[in-house]
Amino acid sequence: MYFVSGEDEYRITFNHLHCTDTAIAVINEDGSPKFNKDGSIVTRTKKKTRKAVTTCNLIVQDNKKDTEIRLSGYSECGLKDNFDKEKGRKNSLADALKNIPREFREDAWAAYFDRHIPSIEDQMIENMQDMYSATQKESIKKALDEMIESREEKRREKNRKREEVQSKG
Repeated sequence: MYFVSGEDEYRITFNHLHCTDTAIAVINEDGSPKFNKDGSIVTRTKKKTRKAVTTCNLIVQDNKKDTEIRLSGYSECGLKDNFDKEKGRKNSLADALKNIPREFREDAWAAYFDRHIPSIEDQMIENMQDMYSATQKESIKKALDEMIESREEKRREKNRKREEVQSKG
């Protein structure tokens, strides 16, 4: 997912990590790890305390290449909770955006909620293959293109107005 806020372009990424029991090294009083006779480190198993973690990163883009992570957030799923990727994405994005100016949050959430729109439009065009004649398909495709262009023009206008307000203030 990409969005523009101010002068920067951002990419939003999500990672879902399922947790398992973890091995913890046993440490001596002097801070060094204990070793078995075979040279391996002595470990004990730590019970897992959560099912999964979802992380969110907002990365600044420069010519479609990642340059730096500006914001990060995460969401934990407890052992008794049902893991839901959608809830994890929303909660981790909300965590990343806390204490951030409203305009930036609006742009990020708009990009998040618009992420499925192109795939739905593509499905509509694909489903038209057998249902309509060539001229009907062309007029429907033209209407969809106009709708997409209209949405993009509204975003551009919103950004222009925001830039005007920022330059005056």
